[in-house]
Amino acid sequence: MAKNYVDRSHDEEIIDIMRSVMDNGTGKAETVNEHILIKLMQLRRTPMTSFTFNQSRVDFCYNRWRGD
Repeated sequence: MAKNYVDRSHDEEIIDIMRSVMDNGTGKAETVNEHILIKLMQLRRTPMTSFTFNQSRVDFCYNRWRGD
């Protein structure tokens, strides 16, 4: 097994749990982590539809996170 191997066999279950947790929030993205999760979901073509957010803020947080 490769040193950097990531087991992705439970990705769908993790995403369902994450969506459930976020859906219990305010419905508005407020934290940097929420903005990053929204962008990651967009990139995998399963966008978060229950949240309101500013796309430019999502892109800013994601790009900053990628740069760190």
